[in-house]
Amino acid sequence: MKKYILIILIILAIGIFGYFKISHKIIVVNLNPATSQVASSWGSPEYNKNLNELLSVVNTQNPHIALQELAKRMTTNEIVFQNCHVMAHAIGRAAYKKYQDFDATLQYQDTTCSDGYLHGVIEGKFTSLKNTQRAVDELKTICSKYTYADRCWHGTGHGLMFFTDNNLPKALSICNTYSLSRARERC
Repeated sequence: MKKYILIILIILAIGIFGYFKISHKIIVVNLNPATSQVASSWGSPEYNKNLNELLSVVNTQNPHIALQELAKRMTTNEIVFQNCHVMAHAIGRAAYKKYQDFDATLQYQDTTCSDGYLHGVIEGKFTSLKNTQRAVDELKTICSKYTYADRCWHGTGHGLMFFTDNNLPKALSICNTYSLSRARERC
């Protein structure tokens, strides 16, 4: 009986070791910005060309059409596919700049690229705020009309990073003014 237990333990140890060895390799590859295709394509001429064309659609037509075009390009363009969330953020910021009204800008919202548009709209809104108290006040109401509050609360974290010029401790301290623990966590 002891022999079987020992064999089972050895098999488990080999399996666990193998799992962590494989997982470690995957993590190392994915976190290496020098070899990441996403990192190397972001800001490339192809990336910039597509992004500028999409932002032009926002300005000359509307954000919904730009998001539809983004979704279409994702199916045929690897760089757009790899960077769709970031591009959707940019479309959202451009839309807020165009309309200067949060509710009006959200009329064009959809979930293309994991709510990147919503995150960008909130970034645009928070970029326009002038002081910390305004940011705290905005947190209290900005997601109140939004059906999927979790997505909105997460977007406020993006917006606060823009507002604080990427000062994470300051952004988190403002996130902590949410009264709901779930909102604080998502922010």
